[in-house]
Amino acid sequence: MQIPTRCNHNVLFRLCAGLLAALAANGAFAGATEIKNIRVASNTHVTRIVLDSNRAPRYKLFTLNHPGRIVVDLSGARLTASVNPSIFKASLVKNLRHAQHAGNKLRIVFDLHRQVMVKSFILPASQDAYHRLVIDLKSTASAPAIAKPSPPQKAATTARARAKKTVQKSSAKKATAAKTLPETQTPKKYLGHKKFNTTRDVVIAVDPGHGGKDPGAIGYAGTREKDVVLQISKRLVRLINAEPGMRAVMTRSNDKFLTLRGRIKKARNSNADLFISIHADAVDNRRARGSSVYVLSKNGASSEAAKILARRQNQVDRIGGVKLEGKDNTLRKVIVDLSQSAAINASMKLAACIKQELSRLGKTRQNIEYAGFAVLKSPDIPSILVETAFISNALEEKKLRSASHQQKLASSIFRGIKIYLARYVPQNNLFARQSRADKHTIQHGETLSEIAIRYQVSLDALRKTNALRSDRIKAGQKLIIPGV
Repeated sequence: MQIPTRCNHNVLFRLCAGLLAALAANGAFAGATEIKNIRVASNTHVTRIVLDSNRAPRYKLFTLNHPGRIVVDLSGARLTASVNPSIFKASLVKNLRHAQHAGNKLRIVFDLHRQVMVKSFILPASQDAYHRLVIDLKSTASAPAIAKPSPPQKAATTARARAKKTVQKSSAKKATAAKTLPETQTPKKYLGHKKFNTTRDVVIAVDPGHGGKDPGAIGYAGTREKDVVLQISKRLVRLINAEPGMRAVMTRSNDKFLTLRGRIKKARNSNADLFISIHADAVDNRRARGSSVYVLSKNGASSEAAKILARRQNQVDRIGGVKLEGKDNTLRKVIVDLSQSAAINASMKLAACIKQELSRLGKTRQNIEYAGFAVLKSPDIPSILVETAFISNALEEKKLRSASHQQKLASSIFRGIKIYLARYVPQNNLFARQSRADKHTIQHGETLSEIAIRYQVSLDALRKTNALRSDRIKAGQKLIIPGV
């Protein structure tokens, strides 16, 4: 091609400058954290925002008032997803704004409808999901962040308000009186595993095995079981406490010795709804590997029942919410047996959910194991023992020492807990009400693959979570969406 002898130098300069700027921009974004998607789940008082990214984001979050908004600054990041404003419909968020700032910093601003409490945390990537920055918003008031001033009230309006307040006080007194019925007039308690409380968090007791003078098993490289299971347990507790409607208690949070009975007692004193004991297996065969999950055996339950019934001071025993004091021997035996049977059945379901998630991480025992572990012998709390890996296997010992693998184990156990609660906890429970956004009701014409794409989860994870043998679904069917 012949180059013109006369050209416009200004045009040429602008073209070169633009090209250099584009190259510089591409260089600046090389290796940047990419926000691949923004998802929202919401119910009346809680909104969860999830930012999917190709690597763990570095961020700062703060709130501003007048008007109410949340600001998220992400270092070395850029937004590569297009955001449809309709995702915020019926949520606590009014709108999203974003801008790319100097120094390769991405700022995202969420405009709010009302005042909120904010909690944020990061979930690591898994086989089926990106790294995720999770932001939970909980409404603190029913009014908007900026309320319009009320007009002056007239005397008649004020009088009506005083009268209304008097009626409300009277009604409250009657309601209080109704609640303080004699014990003989209260409804009968459930003879079995205690009902999940509908007004408080689900309480999960996390029990790191061994501790103090008891190091547990010791690996070939000198790794002590008591140390690694404590780290896994702490990571699990952080995940639980970050989940709305759930709360964790630890039997031990440092290197101290606890008796097996002391662990059960601490869980019961905390009104725990579930008990999970974390261990690392060891056998003579150093090639043995994988995880396994145990529940209380029938023989172990029978021996524990005999001990409970042999106690002389049964006034201190409350099994399945029922006091044993004053009951004849036959009735006491029936109460204990019913409670233990219900607890073991619930333990089996919990164990199956956690085993399913652990199998996605690596090898697991094919069957759920039964054993007479004393730590599992609470008669009315579903209890399981998780052997996370074989510390006697050199490769698994190395994994157990790894912070990233500890996090993966904790995340797998946590997902199993969530699946169990979503399937078996009554729908009026606080956790169920707050996590209801993680469920999907199938509409006419929808396919399983479309639903997986919509919620940014794998088709395989959707099948496993809902125990689907095929991709055939029907309108009205409810699906559990694997945890964000």
